[in-house]
Amino acid sequence: MKIIISMIALILVLTGCDQRVVSKNLDVQQVSNEMADVEVGDAIMVLKASIEMTSEMSKKGFNKEELIARLIRYNYQDEKSEDGVTVIAETEVVDGKVSILVSAGMVDKAFLYVISTQNGQEKNVTGVELILEPGLVEVDLNSREVTGGQYNQFFYDNWQQGAACRSVEEKIKLIKEEYNSEEVSEERKEELNSILKDLFLQKNQHKQNFLDSISSNKDPLLRMLALKIGTLVERRDLLSLEKKIRDLQALSAELPNYPPLEQFIAEVESSKLKVQRSLEMVVGVPIKNFSAEQISGQEVRLNDYISGKKYVLVEFWASWCGPCREEIPYLKEAYNKYHKKGFDIFSFSLDEDLNEWHEASKEEGLFWINTSDLEGFDGPVAKLYGIHSIPVNYLVDADSGVIVDRNLRGEALIKKIKEIFDTKTKENGLSKKL
Repeated sequence: MKIIISMIALILVLTGCDQRVVSKNLDVQQVSNEMADVEVGDAIMVLKASIEMTSEMSKKGFNKEELIARLIRYNYQDEKSEDGVTVIAETEVVDGKVSILVSAGMVDKAFLYVISTQNGQEKNVTGVELILEPGLVEVDLNSREVTGGQYNQFFYDNWQQGAACRSVEEKIKLIKEEYNSEEVSEERKEELNSILKDLFLQKNQHKQNFLDSISSNKDPLLRMLALKIGTLVERRDLLSLEKKIRDLQALSAELPNYPPLEQFIAEVESSKLKVQRSLEMVVGVPIKNFSAEQISGQEVRLNDYISGKKYVLVEFWASWCGPCREEIPYLKEAYNKYHKKGFDIFSFSLDEDLNEWHEASKEEGLFWINTSDLEGFDGPVAKLYGIHSIPVNYLVDADSGVIVDRNLRGEALIKKIKEIFDTKTKENGLSKKL
């Protein structure tokens, strides 16, 4: 018993305000058996998880000997960004098993990820959404089955195991199996991708219907969790964000001075502000000016750089953003074809690490103006533009400083730039004849 109490005390000291702890593997069964006799046990979560390496994981090069488990909490603003992540606990995966003991005095949403650390590079293997709450919670990371915990069990039984969700999941599984088979043609893959998109939309709608059904539940913590889980769609919709803020503020009367709720309200309000600013950046309005430094340390003002050009693409990207880097070949093609005619690019990175930004820029061979404030999504430039996800870009008419198009990607960018300069060429030819 003394050993258990000492272990709990140590972890509570280590976690501090942000509940961060690098956890040792524990004898979970022993702890769970003894916790009933420990008074502070009510504020402790024992998380036990298991994972078996599948053939698909092996094909991707994952090694069971080089896996870690990380329990984290995201900020609401953008769960796909690297910004605003609180690491609650981290430990090695030993023989496919994970055991974490962590402070859980405040019920909140969290994610458990298994990560490969081969060759010093982290890659997600799998993950599952969880509720941080007192008690023993067990997770099968292969089947995503969750048992234990009042709130974890509620969401698993009523959502993941609900008929609507299981039906869609089964269809998604069959489509993915066909997609990954050796016999499938490229044409069929395109069809399957389209089907998958529709299925994910269905799943998202079923999820939102389930979460909406909780709005009348008497338990304020359950209602808070439903609002926190939400869907990705509403995080980009101003009216949905405003409604969410009203619902959360109403909860404050039932959960006064509750840190997870207060923090969430602040995050949603911040997200609302970003969406509002993003909506200001539309076709027909002037581009917002800012100053930022290049890798060399030289400061550049956007308006100064635009001056004297014909069209400038203001591109927001980051080293860690795969879709951003996939756009670079198209950016290079547009630059090489039309730079001499007056087209240019002004890029701004949302990186927070100078070396990572520098290395990615070097790897990609960027030869246009490349700037950053190294403050990510919380920096003044990202806030000025309301950037909550990337890639994002704005095509600016340099003469007027006005946005003429936005979020041009791939071939759409090449087509637009060609269209602009072909029109300019025809207009110039006509004026010469006149």
